[in-house]
Amino acid sequence: MSYARLDYPAESLAPFGRDKLLMEANNDIERTMRVNACAKEPWTVAFIEAMAPGECFWDVGACVGSYTLIAAARGLGAIAWEPTAENFATLVRNLTLNRMLDAVVALPLGLADQNAMIWQHRSDLRSGAASHVMTAGQRKRALHQQLVPLVRADTACELWGLPIPNAIKIDVDGFEAQVLAGAEEMLRQEQLHAMMIELQVRNDAALIAWLRERGWGITEQFPSRGGIYYARFARC
Repeated sequence: MSYARLDYPAESLAPFGRDKLLMEANNDIERTMRVNACAKEPWTVAFIEAMAPGECFWDVGACVGSYTLIAAARGLGAIAWEPTAENFATLVRNLTLNRMLDAVVALPLGLADQNAMIWQHRSDLRSGAASHVMTAGQRKRALHQQLVPLVRADTACELWGLPIPNAIKIDVDGFEAQVLAGAEEMLRQEQLHAMMIELQVRNDAALIAWLRERGWGITEQFPSRGGIYYARFARC
């Protein structure tokens, strides 16, 4: 088992009694992308740093936990959603490695517009991989297919007593509209004041319009790569 330091500065951790965050680094994806998450998405780090200790952060599409670790280290109440089996297993080990398992609610579930099971189709089985496709049916050419449980965010809060987040990061590779459709009640709650959402240029207009109808607008956009960009939303 190999480990590496997450590229979050020691000076940013010092006020919270830490000098480093460790993560598993057993393959190229973990070594190049996941432990370098701060360099990859500095806007997401800034989004988390804008929150006050004690606030609640939902990491939807947490992968192996890079941003969840930062949130928990800074004293936020973190809830991490990650349905992919390999990623969830590594997420839990990373939390354990940093003695955060009791500080984070880690859930092996996906958020969606329905309470159901759905097929996740994967072309890469390595921990840390992303860009998986979620559909109702199986695919003949998928390297691996996994049935994953889905729950509506509103249902999860009602049934399990999960706290309404103050801020949400949503990065689910094209499944963002379904996640938000299952969170209509949450979107109306005043506690929720900010969202960072990964958007795809090919279908972003409909989602942006849907959110605008519900009182949310883009306050900032961040660089696009391969037809994907990130947007910070606030109430408008």
